[in-house]
Amino acid sequence: MHTDLVAALDIGGTKIAGALVDGHGKILVRVDPRYFRPTEVDHLRGDPSKARAKLGWRHKTSFETLVHDMVKADLVTVREEQERRNRNA
Repeated sequence: MHTDLVAALDIGGTKIAGALVDGHGKILVRVDPRYFRPTEVDHLRGDPSKARAKLGWRHKTSFETLVHDMVKADLVTVREEQERRNRNA
């Protein structure tokens, strides 16, 4: 069965709709725009106080270690992408 993903975005960027339709234009799956979120978020900040209060959770990784691990993972990804591109060149 042939299917297409159909998406629409108004000029202002406020109304987003998406659907999976079959080859006859029948909607098989419709995406509820209430569940979309912006692709670029200006400010994200976690607050562990609820997890600490309700679950007794405490972090085991320092901020510095977290940043180090994230940068290390990004460097591995970049290196792997460069190797893949070199193989395909």
